[in-house]
Amino acid sequence: YLPSNKMPLNALKWFQNANIEVEDMSGKFELHGPLKSFPFDDHVGWFSGNIFLKNGSLNYAPHWPMAKKIIGNLFFRNRSFQMDVVSAEMNQTPIAQTKIWMPRISSDESVDWLFVQGHANSRSENGLAFIHNSPLEEKIGKGLKVLQGQGTMKLDLSLQIPISKQPLPVTTKGKIDLENNWLKLTDWRVDLKEVNGILNFTENSFSAQEVRGNVLNQPFILSAKTLADTTQVNLKSHNS
Repeated sequence: YLPSNKMPLNALKWFQNANIEVEDMSGKFELHGPLKSFPFDDHVGWFSGNIFLKNGSLNYAPHWPMAKKIIGNLFFRNRSFQMDVVSAEMNQTPIAQTKIWMPRISSDESVDWLFVQGHANSRSENGLAFIHNSPLEEKIGKGLKVLQGQGTMKLDLSLQIPISKQPLPVTTKGKIDLENNWLKLTDWRVDLKEVNGILNFTENSFSAQEVRGNVLNQPFILSAKTLADTTQVNLKSHNS
């Protein structure tokens, strides 16, 4: 919605690589002020848009699972934009109540920021697959290969994505809430049943505290954390 000569090269490159595609959309735009001042950095006017999207797709960051089948609303206001996603799919995981926004597209080559806050109710195996099929695989995914899981989960994910000339790391914060899961510790060949608890991860680390369940018909408490490219798991039975 911004002419290319009104955007810095790093932001223009992001929009080109985002491969934004929409099967169906409708909405409206409003412009108030002299066209020569667009996009109104001098505050003498404003430009806004409100668009409903159906079956859209967005490649929000390199090497991360693309958002597909997007249904939601896209809002523009001068140099900012925001996408409120009602439903979508990432790596075959249904996504709901997700917000993607850029507070300001700079007029120069300074670093801009794209933010993603997403939520999903899905299967724990899909949550682990999301980690393995993203840049998180390099730092924490390899260590998590000792875990296999089945069951329901709630996923909360927050990304801060720098839009800049030079590649900069994506800041990641996530939480997986396991609900009555089955987990297999592949190195130990141990099956954990009725597992409930929270797994936390960032771009560099993975941890779990007070995860509870049953093993060999005995209750247990599990904790875990990443160390280099491995995951340290501590399992303690209540009766031990």
